[in-house]
Amino acid sequence: VSSSCGAAMGSVFSFVVVVYGVFIVYKFYEMSHIAAERQLKQPSYPQFIDFGTSLLYACGFTLAHWIVRMVVMPVARSVITRKRKWSERVYQAKLHRFGTAIFKSLWFSSFSVYSYLFLLRDASWFPAALGGSGDTKQCWTDGYPFQDVSDAFRLYYIVATGYHTSEMVFQLLFESDRPDFSEMLIHHMTAVFLLVFSFLMNFVRIGSLVLFIHDVSDLPTYLAKIFVDSPCSKTTFGFYLCMLAAWGYLRLYVFPAYVIKSAMFESVEQLNGEDVVGWYFFNGLMGVLYLLHLYWYFMFLKMGWHFVKKGETRDMQANLTAMDLQKLKGGGKKDQ
Repeated sequence: VSSSCGAAMGSVFSFVVVVYGVFIVYKFYEMSHIAAERQLKQPSYPQFIDFGTSLLYACGFTLAHWIVRMVVMPVARSVITRKRKWSERVYQAKLHRFGTAIFKSLWFSSFSVYSYLFLLRDASWFPAALGGSGDTKQCWTDGYPFQDVSDAFRLYYIVATGYHTSEMVFQLLFESDRPDFSEMLIHHMTAVFLLVFSFLMNFVRIGSLVLFIHDVSDLPTYLAKIFVDSPCSKTTFGFYLCMLAAWGYLRLYVFPAYVIKSAMFESVEQLNGEDVVGWYFFNGLMGVLYLLHLYWYFMFLKMGWHFVKKGETRDMQANLTAMDLQKLKGGGKKDQ
């Protein structure tokens, strides 16, 4: 019975992903024509061809991710002791997660520091809530949608799109059997679509805020994942508390109170009621992200409660130990 339900859920998810993907492709086709018209008026307007370089970065990031996982494998084996209840499949997944967490911690720390110090700190649209002195209303001034996009911000978007594309590709190639595959795939797809769409519609200013919020809050998340399967439970719990604080403030408060509010209301106000092309689509995608944030935050709270009750650190978001149960179901065994 359970295997039949699992197969049905898998089919439903596949259908949803296909429909979601087709809708996104259609919207991109529609927006590419709008972007082409704007490029005729302003040659420096963002162009779809700029993302050709993103594919090269995606290949580089995918390779770097795999190399880091392989290089730190001996360290992972020394840090993570295999428990009797773990199958070899689960143990290997946990070793790989250790390498992935190190790679992502390096990425998010370096990219966040760079973006803050050299791009966003003095930007007119970077609010005090994020450490700036600007106002999010400035996302929609200076002749929007024909705001000038500097070469530095253009590169910032290209590199970020390359990274998130690589994460989607890496998951499809190496992590399709993970229990959290469904929600992570939707997350990666939404992130890539938001980046490309916001670039083509010149939502670069508001998009840079979305990127920064997610990059900074992801850092303590992956620092905690480095130690979650190790004996360093106090270190893990310390990063876990940092993660709760970062997610609670940045993703659950600043993201809706500043970014979504600006995209939904300030955009219309600053443009005197004129239609903002892609308004519904852009805000809809950010709504999907926010719902995922709420779901994951709930999972984080369950992890904390599990630690308080049993004194064990466990990543319930990825839930790698469930891989063995998936394998049993895939083999056709029924619940007794």
